[in-house]
Amino acid sequence: MLKGKPTNGVFMLSGLPFDDIRELAAGLPGADEGVENHEREQSRLLAAAFGLPACHEEVIAWLATWSGRTPSINRPMICLFAGTHSVLKDNAPAGESTLDRVTRMAAGRAPVNQASAASDLGLKVFDLALSLPVGDITVEDALDEKSSAATIGFGMEAVSGGVDLLGLTAFGRHAQIGNATIAHLLTGEEIDAFLPKECSDEIRKLCASAIERNFGLQDQPLELLRRLGGREHSALMGAILAARTQHVPVVIDGFSAICVAALLERLAVGSCGHCRLACHPTNPGAAALAEMIGLTPILTPQSSSALYEDGTGAALAIGQAKALAMIHTGSQIDV
Repeated sequence: MLKGKPTNGVFMLSGLPFDDIRELAAGLPGADEGVENHEREQSRLLAAAFGLPACHEEVIAWLATWSGRTPSINRPMICLFAGTHSVLKDNAPAGESTLDRVTRMAAGRAPVNQASAASDLGLKVFDLALSLPVGDITVEDALDEKSSAATIGFGMEAVSGGVDLLGLTAFGRHAQIGNATIAHLLTGEEIDAFLPKECSDEIRKLCASAIERNFGLQDQPLELLRRLGGREHSALMGAILAARTQHVPVVIDGFSAICVAALLERLAVGSCGHCRLACHPTNPGAAALAEMIGLTPILTPQSSSALYEDGTGAALAIGQAKALAMIHTGSQIDV
């Protein structure tokens, strides 16, 4: 097993895998309030001169706080993590499979491809062993500790290559069962708050089985991650942690990413301070969970995350953040 500490955003494991993740989360760099205050003042001057909206100051302050410099977005990247799940494998409903979605993206024919191209964003899609679904969380753990920690390490590669703003989302058919279970265990809210209104009684029963297997682990977020999340969840956690160590602000999109952020916040309060939501979730439970951990959306509430399941919301939000940063650095009051 490789040993060491974070290098270029990659955390090399030593000892018990999750011990290293806990140590990393406990020592994350904080906000740069000096830069934030300076850029807020500049934003207010520009707003007074040009009538810029309030969202301009908030986005600029967030970018400055967590990058530690005047916002300048030159290497934005969207990273999508795709995984597969064993639960419901013998009775899968109709719809596009995870593999079909990845194939569509690889061909450049998904909405996220078009949104990324429009704002000149990099786009990476990570196929996380789609032919090997994680365990059925209603009867077994999704992953063991070693596999989950290794996938966290893989996710840390998302910030390689000089990324300065990172968009993150994940998808995998039936991931909603693990997501709903994680959200229920973290909040205590009824499981129906985290499920689509049209979901079947079978889905509810599967969630109940997963809850029963993992009841009492509310304060063990890494255990919930490996037991209930797919590989895409572990990769998301690695990407969020690595971005923080490299002073890269993060835009997260989708319920899986919100759940991972909530697990990280349970592990170390403030560990997702550098993250913002792309869109306002339409699912009331997801929206409440995001609010509970302090995630605020960049796009307006009318831009519903339910409309985008492939990272398109993150691409649109980063496009807006990029435009606001250009306004901030390129506008001049006196000419």
